[in-house]
Amino acid sequence: MKNIMKFSLLIVTLISCFILSGCSKNNFTGTWVGVNPEMHSLIKLTIQENGDKYIVAEDAYKYKPDKDLPIPKQYSLLAIRNGFKQKQTVTYDFNLILTKEKSPLPNTTATLSEDKDHLIVQGENLSNILYIPEDDTLVFNDVKFIKVKNNDDITKSLKDLKSNSIFSLKHRYHKYSERFNLESTDTVKIGNITFDDSALIESK
Repeated sequence: MKNIMKFSLLIVTLISCFILSGCSKNNFTGTWVGVNPEMHSLIKLTIQENGDKYIVAEDAYKYKPDKDLPIPKQYSLLAIRNGFKQKQTVTYDFNLILTKEKSPLPNTTATLSEDKDHLIVQGENLSNILYIPEDDTLVFNDVKFIKVKNNDDITKSLKDLKSNSIFSLKHRYHKYSERFNLESTDTVKIGNITFDDSALIESK
């Protein structure tokens, strides 16, 4: 009988440890990445334990062209009407470089909540860092973060950022396209768009 009670107590202890470990403080530590669509930026969040507190650091990255964006050549309407000038079709290629920005969040500290499901971040106008156990993600300032285990995790997050950058370029030159160009400027075609992620992706 005593052995059965001991065994039952051991099982209960193991189950309790398992439940508690599901929301342990170690769930927060590490490097996390998320995309802020409003700011067109990728956010890297680094969380480290420091005694009974945490140090939280945030870096922001954006895609920027390697040179000034071209401006279509403009012609005089009078010259065009008189046949002296003829608009041309030009193709623009772009190389966008991932560039580290100055983050609005300086290094700050945070403490673990009593229920261990979020970090209380010290600072004005900063939300708590919430851990979502269902998919092992964090939510901070309305941005969802995934944990970085290798470069593939960063690459996945950059996909959305690249799509936003391509859309932004096409929107910028939309009125100069073959279908919509009613301006007295050259017609613009979007050529190759390449990306340089070396600022964040480690070379293998």
